[in-house]
Amino acid sequence: EPLSPSREVLAGRAEGLYHLLETPDPVIVTTPDGWGQRCLARDAFRAAVRYLVVGERINRDELAAALVDWGYHRVPLAQDPGEVAVRGGSLDVFPAGYARPVRLELMGDEIEAMRTFDPSTQRSEGPLEEVLLLPVREFSRASLSAANARRVEERAAELGVAPTERRRLVEAIRAGLVVPGLVHL
Repeated sequence: EPLSPSREVLAGRAEGLYHLLETPDPVIVTTPDGWGQRCLARDAFRAAVRYLVVGERINRDELAAALVDWGYHRVPLAQDPGEVAVRGGSLDVFPAGYARPVRLELMGDEIEAMRTFDPSTQRSEGPLEEVLLLPVREFSRASLSAANARRVEERAAELGVAPTERRRLVEAIRAGLVVPGLVHL
């Protein structure tokens, strides 16, 4: 379909892919259509996953940029799944698979503390020792290149997408834009 799944669906898929990679001998229950869907390659998925622990050194701005590259929306206040906010000495992120957003409190480049927080009041809650940041899109913004534009155009032709729509998709990819339905190509 020329529609992109919701962020909640993509987050659920990311959780599933992560568990498939990390669980020995997983059991999979799915439909034939689900089995046939393409998904992110293992190496690309592993590269997109970030596991952080208290005391680790990170570059706040690079982490925020990497999250945005993998589908997070940069906002002033992180309140919904798939959002990230940089605020002073902290980075707030609402990761896939979490019921509450997480605040990374930094002292320079070191994660001094991690806490969940209430998205409506922005008040910190319980402490965390670790956080797993999964992608919320099935491709990175970095994959929007001329080479991949050609691959998407070929795939769209295979699927019978109209020439004007294919041209629109290719132009969007070359401009670095994420358009609805791109994940299916």
